[in-house]
Amino acid sequence: MSSRTVRNLTVFFLLLLIVLLLIFSRSQQSIRQAEAEALAIIEADYQVDNVNNFYWLITNDTYFSLDFTNASGKEMYAIIAQAGGEVTYYDHAELITEADALSLAKNYNDVEDFLNVRLGLLEELPVWEVTFRAPDQSMAYYYINAKNGEWVQTIGNL
Repeated sequence: MSSRTVRNLTVFFLLLLIVLLLIFSRSQQSIRQAEAEALAIIEADYQVDNVNNFYWLITNDTYFSLDFTNASGKEMYAIIAQAGGEVTYYDHAELITEADALSLAKNYNDVEDFLNVRLGLLEELPVWEVTFRAPDQSMAYYYINAKNGEWVQTIGNL
């Protein structure tokens, strides 16, 4: 292979890499913006010291949720309705954890791989939505009551 061909291929792959990085960056922009807006809403009520996780759940409505630590060290969850911006706060002790939700989903379902875990509201009930792939490669959504860990709903065979 000539040095000119190698140089042209190198330039081509570098340009391709730059284009792919730009596409990825733009795809993440809406998530970063939603998290920043959710944080701004919460900071009207609490001084946020650290954001542990951000969740984006779409059920009948869209919800943005933050798992955060306030300035006094108290860990909390905030669930924000996209429409209207109504915020519901929960202490960590009031809801089961993300790890607990994953464990419950695995105990009651045949799970090959977890895809996502999200916190939000389903008809005003705080829920964890656990998305997983079954061994037959179908996808399922498993909704768990975030207050007591009980099963709420399963949407499967997708």
